[in-house]
Amino acid sequence: MAVSKKPKLIEKAATDFIEAGGSVGADQGAQVRKLVQLRVPVDMIAEIDGIIERRPYKQSRHTWLLDAVYEKMERERQSN
Repeated sequence: MAVSKKPKLIEKAATDFIEAGGSVGADQGAQVRKLVQLRVPVDMIAEIDGIIERRPYKQSRHTWLLDAVYEKMERERQSN
């Protein structure tokens, strides 16, 4: 069976589509995120890890910390 090159028209259409790009994230309602470095005492991290390990489901430390921050923010909003 002979192999032939793809027609240039298809290649150009694909290239045009790719180069046109599109919107990512913000147009779909996604939140912009910022990396924050947090220094936490080792004993506190160990305690957090222990709490997470005792949960009946798997949860990352990152998610646990975000939940804790969210809970604190909610308490602050309600007190104002």
